[in-house]
Amino acid sequence: MIFNGPHGYISSSWYPEQPVRDSAPTWNFAVVHCHGRPVQIDEHATARHLLELVDVLEGGREDRWHMRELGPGGMQRRIPNIIGFELAANNLEAKFKMGQDERLYDTRSAIDALRVTEPALAETMVRHNAGRSGE
Repeated sequence: MIFNGPHGYISSSWYPEQPVRDSAPTWNFAVVHCHGRPVQIDEHATARHLLELVDVLEGGREDRWHMRELGPGGMQRRIPNIIGFELAANNLEAKFKMGQDERLYDTRSAIDALRVTEPALAETMVRHNAGRSGE
């Protein structure tokens, strides 16, 4: 199973022209690969997991949605079309490409450009590159 974090295209046009702009465009990303064997769960367990998931995801919302809004039989009609599973992870593999292989001034320029279009990616790049020294 793959869990994607912030990701996006990094244009070479965002890099400063001085002293040199010779880096190719790239894609920065944060991802976790979760290795394990999925086990299908029954419809009752799937329904229970969905109820819990919706409660968690709707929890902080002002106009919170509740599963009962599906109406009578709403969940029962949908459950046969949903395959629930559990996955016991036996290995987690995290990968980050956040400009750490680029010159720091190029990475900083990309971060500035991303603050408007991809703020989550920009913030992740800031955190990931915080320990780098100036160039």
